[in-house]
Amino acid sequence: MAIDLVSRKLLWSRSGNRCAFDGCGQRLVEPSPSQKFLMRSGLVIGEEAHIIARDDNGPRAQPGMPQEQRDSYANLILLCPTHHTLIDKNHGADYPVAVLQQMKQRHEDLVESKLAGVDIKRRRIEEIITAQVADWESRADLDHWQELTVGICSADTARIKREAYQRLEELSGWLLNRIWPSTYPALASAMENFRAVLVDLRGMFQQHGEYDDQRGDVVLIRHEKRLRKWDPEEYSKLSQQHHQRFVLLQDLALELTRAANLVCDRVREEIDPTYRIEQGAVSAHSGPYGFLSYMMHRVEYTSAEKALANPYPGLEDFAEVRKTRDFSFYSDTD
Repeated sequence: MAIDLVSRKLLWSRSGNRCAFDGCGQRLVEPSPSQKFLMRSGLVIGEEAHIIARDDNGPRAQPGMPQEQRDSYANLILLCPTHHTLIDKNHGADYPVAVLQQMKQRHEDLVESKLAGVDIKRRRIEEIITAQVADWESRADLDHWQELTVGICSADTARIKREAYQRLEELSGWLLNRIWPSTYPALASAMENFRAVLVDLRGMFQQHGEYDDQRGDVVLIRHEKRLRKWDPEEYSKLSQQHHQRFVLLQDLALELTRAANLVCDRVREEIDPTYRIEQGAVSAHSGPYGFLSYMMHRVEYTSAEKALANPYPGLEDFAEVRKTRDFSFYSDTD
């Protein structure tokens, strides 16, 4: 587990970019060289401290507490490095849980009292958008992306788990109804680009796929294997059509992966520069090949493609555009 996007956003925004230790108030993003990771405006020196320890051996530990609660906003306090070290001395004995919770509340109340009405409104919008991004990440199931793509990019025929297919259907509708404020133009465009790819990928399965009740998958139909009477010419034609659809679906899975990485890039640009840094880029998987070996494909839009409002041009144009992408399953023999 790790601190999620929503918890991080709430912590930083409600702390006002200041250390929450009583009487400190140090700015936690400095323009001068320091430690931690780089932000657009400087270097982050703030530390997301756990009130109740993150592990059972840490300061103020409470064994048995679920990890999700340990990394939640309610269990975090934003501090400068000096005071983070101070509260954890003597295994946290000098600063028990209740003291830190009260300290955090006093600081956030002080920050709130100094905000103008417009600042409070802006912060609320930021928190809502951050929650929507976290919802998108969960609905898209980015942490298990390889399970989605490896089925579509298989060595046999494109297939997708029934529950994943239904999840993507729900995600498509959810994205259609989202409202993204004009203050996040790049993120809004990236989400729409992701939705456009998703709609076409699902549409391909909807038009050319069927449920495989035995395996619980939605699978691309192989019409050539259902000929009632042997016809070599018809078999060859249907087989070629299946192969073309199969390869197009594989490339759509790659394009959806690029679109997901673009959304993550835009989140880092407009909301949180640390977003999914630990997890890394979203990658597609294909296979199996040979002795159950699989390939991982890190695919992303180029700088020129990212500069477009919608890098994905629609299904008809994509059939040609995919040939110019960083990687494609298409070959000149297709």
